[in-house]
Amino acid sequence: MAPSQRASPSPPSSAELRSLVLDYLCHSGYANTARALARGSAAPRLDADGDEIMSSAPDAAPLPEDALREARTREEIRHHLLCGEVDAATEVLAREFPSVLSAEAETLVAAGPSSANAYVPRTSVDPAHLVLNLRIQAFIEACRTRPLAGPGADSTDALPPQLSEEELIAKGTKLYALAKRLPSARDRRTYEEELGHVSALLLYRPPEDERSLAKYMSQARRAAVAEQINSAILYRAGRPVISRLEHYTRYTSTIWSFMHDLRIKAKPGAPVPPVSASDAATAPHSKAGAPEEQPVPQFRMQDFLDARS
Repeated sequence: MAPSQRASPSPPSSAELRSLVLDYLCHSGYANTARALARGSAAPRLDADGDEIMSSAPDAAPLPEDALREARTREEIRHHLLCGEVDAATEVLAREFPSVLSAEAETLVAAGPSSANAYVPRTSVDPAHLVLNLRIQAFIEACRTRPLAGPGADSTDALPPQLSEEELIAKGTKLYALAKRLPSARDRRTYEEELGHVSALLLYRPPEDERSLAKYMSQARRAAVAEQINSAILYRAGRPVISRLEHYTRYTSTIWSFMHDLRIKAKPGAPVPPVSASDAATAPHSKAGAPEEQPVPQFRMQDFLDARS
């Protein structure tokens, strides 16, 4: 009796693909876009005669309203941080997600069960670290002398009233006091070193013109803080810290990388990473002129994007 062969997996349905996109949009805080996509997915499909096509299976699962509300709030917090409005973001965060900045929440999580299969956030979710990072970013924004346009913001918008040098020094002193209260000596050293660099903003007027301080005044710095806060909210809410789309991407790229390193050849018809035109031109050929069967190509994100552009 011939051994049974494993059937090839069927391609994902349109409903599964929509679910994947909706999960990514909600995870990233794009609530309005997710709602619009969900409404568009609910529109009836018509055949050539204009009659509605009936499906034996639901085309898409309804989008939970509580998930949309949470996504909208996370989007609001992210927007405040990307626009440099740290105090406004902190106010919403403390009101809507109080456990994120609560030291008691850290104790409860540490004592609770953990899953070996769960992804952990790439950045710290320790409330003490989050509070310090928000206060440091608020100090940076207070030192800013030129507007830095964020999403939906006009670069010509006026900055908040400038603090005096004495007020800025007082804010910096409070940051050092917060850092000294950290229980870990290693954390204290890390933050004191960071504060030493950030305090240099007081030495240059305007600080935006000092090249060594550019990373602190950049939009990328705001985005990094916003991403850390978003991950902490998801973590405290018991939600996955990465979207299903990112999970599948990590899994697939890891499998491809292992297959490439071990020089494993893919089965005919199996999806493999695309290769650049230069790599394809230098690939070895058989005597008959046909390309020789090669191991799985190395995965490069740029080649992957170029192949789909």
